[in-house]
Amino acid sequence: MWAAIDAIVDPNPSMQYTVRERGEPKEQPPPMTKSLDGRARRWMVDPDWLKANPASNTLQRIAENGRAWGDPVDPEDTEALIKQNAAEKADIKRGKKRTSDEMGEAKLSKNKGKGKQVVKKKTRDGPSTSKNASGMVEGFADESDEGFT
Repeated sequence: MWAAIDAIVDPNPSMQYTVRERGEPKEQPPPMTKSLDGRARRWMVDPDWLKANPASNTLQRIAENGRAWGDPVDPEDTEALIKQNAAEKADIKRGKKRTSDEMGEAKLSKNKGKGKQVVKKKTRDGPSTSKNASGMVEGFADESDEGFT
């Protein structure tokens, strides 16, 4: 009786559930990813297939198993270390220096420069004058100064 019922096609099939029909298995490598989200773990891939396809045996395609499988380091820790190193390189490139405070936490401080550059030049018959970075001339006496005649 149940076999006869299962053989009848539903006149109003539901759109939410579809029966999976398996096709032929596809021979393609795991996808390359930048993060661990889409990467396969090493235990998920057949070791014989990896020996036959050494080009697919890269860290961008297959992540290590981690401490739960006996590896010394988890891939999540390695990825966090890589991101931290990239951030430190970017900070150095922008002129920031990473220092640690009393609690041991890293913080960023901007490298201090020498300030505005002052260019001094001598005049032929007068005292030496200087220009600061904004272009203002310093060192000239004006009419309000004493000794100006």
